[in-house]
Amino acid sequence: MDERWPERIDVGESVRNHNEEEHRARYVWATERVAGRILDVACGTGHGSELLLARGEVVGLDRDPAAVAVARTRAPQADFLVAAIPPIPFDDDHFDAAISFETLEHIEDDRGFAAELRRVVKRDGRVLISSPNRAATSPNVVPPPNPFHVREYLLPDLVDLMRAAGFPEIEVWHQRRERQWVAEHVTAAVIARIPRLCVPGRWWDRVGHGSGDVERWQPEVRWPSFWVLACR
Repeated sequence: MDERWPERIDVGESVRNHNEEEHRARYVWATERVAGRILDVACGTGHGSELLLARGEVVGLDRDPAAVAVARTRAPQADFLVAAIPPIPFDDDHFDAAISFETLEHIEDDRGFAAELRRVVKRDGRVLISSPNRAATSPNVVPPPNPFHVREYLLPDLVDLMRAAGFPEIEVWHQRRERQWVAEHVTAAVIARIPRLCVPGRWWDRVGHGSGDVERWQPEVRWPSFWVLACR
């Protein structure tokens, strides 16, 4: 992670670590589900906004002027604004879709933010969000150990939050399920002893560390690292 932008992932031409792999995978997944006028909230340095341009007109928001300056260079076809949210500085029903990955846990007024996403997206539009799974990242710990996070969510709490904001249809996805098989634990142990084998995307790394891909959630997956929701 670039120390200039704590908690902002700056993915370059190639993925260097698991955080970057996960972040890029969310945007790749999003490009298959959104189109038209798209809002990218907490866009950071714009690597995700750049991918979204293949799907339509993109507007990125971030509170960090330095990150936004990089985003404008990286994706000049998109529009970028410096803004602290909530509120979101656009009219009602302005966007066909909104994306907000790894943002909700940073915001004190999470209910207000979710309501703002509902307000600026058209009634037939879609909102895609992600957030760490509290059961995996901060079980029985309040506040979370990550100093940048206000709170983290269990799945029922996250779903309830988005439904209360006005999204009756919610699809649940996840990233990096817990290890379930002996081969996964053994491979992880080998990688831990030989760090040069930790190469995101390689088959043995995916066995040991799990897939960074966004996958549809099934109840037998109990402790994924991240929840990803598609809300309508």
